[in-house]
Amino acid sequence: MKKITLALLATSFVTAYAQPITFSLTQTLASGTNQRGLVCTDFDGDGKPDVMVGASASSQIYLFANNGSGQLAAAPVSPFANSGGPIYLAPADYNNDGRQDMAVADYYSNQFQVLLKNSTGYSASYTYTNCSLPYSTAAADFNMDGKMDFAGAAAGSNGIFVFLGDGTGSFSLSPTSPITASAMPYHVSAGLINQDLFPDLAFVSGAGNLLHIYYGNGSGGFTAASGSPYATGTEPRTLSFGNFNNDSYPDIVVCNATSNNINVFTGSASGAFAQAAGSPIATGSYAYQAAVADFNLDGNQDIVVSNGSSNSLSVFSGNGNGSFAPPTTVMVQTDPQSICTGDFNGDGKNDLAVSYFVSSSVDIYMNIGCPSGAFTYTANANGVAQFTNTSAGTSTAATFSWSFGDGASGTGASPSHNYSTGTYTVTLTVTDPGNPGCVITATQVVTVTRIETGLHETEANAGIFTIYPNPSQGSITVLSSVPGQAEQQLVLYSVLGKEIATFKLSGLSNMISLGQFAKGIYIYQLQQSNTVLKTGRLLLLAE
Repeated sequence: MKKITLALLATSFVTAYAQPITFSLTQTLASGTNQRGLVCTDFDGDGKPDVMVGASASSQIYLFANNGSGQLAAAPVSPFANSGGPIYLAPADYNNDGRQDMAVADYYSNQFQVLLKNSTGYSASYTYTNCSLPYSTAAADFNMDGKMDFAGAAAGSNGIFVFLGDGTGSFSLSPTSPITASAMPYHVSAGLINQDLFPDLAFVSGAGNLLHIYYGNGSGGFTAASGSPYATGTEPRTLSFGNFNNDSYPDIVVCNATSNNINVFTGSASGAFAQAAGSPIATGSYAYQAAVADFNLDGNQDIVVSNGSSNSLSVFSGNGNGSFAPPTTVMVQTDPQSICTGDFNGDGKNDLAVSYFVSSSVDIYMNIGCPSGAFTYTANANGVAQFTNTSAGTSTAATFSWSFGDGASGTGASPSHNYSTGTYTVTLTVTDPGNPGCVITATQVVTVTRIETGLHETEANAGIFTIYPNPSQGSITVLSSVPGQAEQQLVLYSVLGKEIATFKLSGLSNMISLGQFAKGIYIYQLQQSNTVLKTGRLLLLAE
């Protein structure tokens, strides 16, 4: 008797293991001193992140263009002059010409200035001087008119200034500016905090040790959020948005310079924040700025903090619930301050750029951390599962070993395995010389159901049941020679093993209508008390 084996495989869950986050210094780019306001974004429109930084001591801005393979070099316009000590840069297209312009906080000249990108470089289009010690800028369309605006934090004025753009590079001060609720506001950032689609503001008070949240009204005005401000550590210098507990609501990390720690605040649907479990979290000395990204590709956002006095970076791997693994430390040059992230070499992993207040350079650190293990599978009609490695970021030297969960194992990137009915835990382990120290694994729980069916009826119990006509044109009759038996039923499957219908049987003769099913070949099982008594093939013809 010829038989067909049909396999149904279903994944119950997939397990990925958090990997270490490792960075390697690959480039040191010469620049000016007293650097802050480091930005990683695509300035030349080629789809690759570039790096720009302000050198406040020399009143210059440096731009480093990316060739896409991880090598950056000074752009032809770099450096270009900017009067008054640029310490923070907010890129955006402020005149709607498709180019990345810049809103600059000029600390020493007490001004905010907008620089427009043109074919030869950058030129100033707007300057605002009625402020003291401008410290940072943040871009957004605050009045929802399709033209980019920006906000600026002026530490000496104890205020947040909101500038509304007209789409040409010119600006006017918002009627509600400045917001004066903060003592020494060092850093301001824009985000969608309370889910109303209007840009909001978050800023830190360096002297008040507070995080302020202000909701935007969509016309350029702002009001303090309920519950704001929130207490932070001592001398908060910067804040960064993230989503550290994977709940779709924005969270915030605040870097506290003189208490040497970070606060992690988790957001909510209402826009209110709460300290995450374990917050504040200790860092190195003089925590200045945080870069947020999923550096180890495990689906959870991580944090890297620059520590100015300990000349280091603190690397925190996120657990996905607002908590973090104990940090690892990367030693860098003297007095790291600004930090930003981008995928400089196009390998799918976020890298780092670090600038210094003392050292006259920008360092590029490539993310050589572990890839994320993953695999897929399919099954054919003979019960053979075909597995395929889909781990991202592995090198060509990687090797693959498999534990199929039934005591058998295999190797190679795409092995196959034949299963019996049951549930199995399949584990892929990748060994990659190109990623030393990494434990790259992926696990899936796979359920396998084999349905042994005959092209003709099975001999066992063949005389107990009779099904006719077969082929059928819309209905069948099931005759039983064992009256009085309980829980008899006919179960109909597709040829792919999917259960189509179950029909309860009673007595010696049962007529069943099958007109609702498409013509084709089906597999049936006659069962009694969950015991299969007979299997066979049923051919349905068009009526």
